[in-house]
Amino acid sequence: MPYLVLKFPDFDPVLVQIGPFAIRWYALAYIGGIVIGWLYAKAIVRRESVWGGAAPITTVDFHGGVDILPFCFMAVIIGGLGNLPGTAAAAVLLAFLEGIIQSAADPTVARIASLVLMSAVLLLRPQGLFKGLTR
Repeated sequence: MPYLVLKFPDFDPVLVQIGPFAIRWYALAYIGGIVIGWLYAKAIVRRESVWGGAAPITTVDFHGGVDILPFCFMAVIIGGLGNLPGTAAAAVLLAFLEGIIQSAADPTVARIASLVLMSAVLLLRPQGLFKGLTR
């Protein structure tokens, strides 16, 4: 009977550590899962059987959705990690901020303003703007 019990893995969770910076195994699992999910979603969208005809997205774009990733990252940081309503509110706030700035200036200036806002939130309120406001 003891052979049917799984033993807790006894290994170091840190893959590589350089000074205070450490890369852990589970971080690589998250990154791998996100990349595989992104590639799988792109493959599904290109399939004609999903759409019942020609797929609306057939060209392979180099960026392929990568331009939205920094925006999502900033929304999660500003809204508070693990806080879905806060992240949604931060995404609306960022979209509004970037839209207003893009109407008067270059889109790069708008993205820089979003990065400045994210940096200010990280310095002044590291738990995020909306962390603790919900359960």
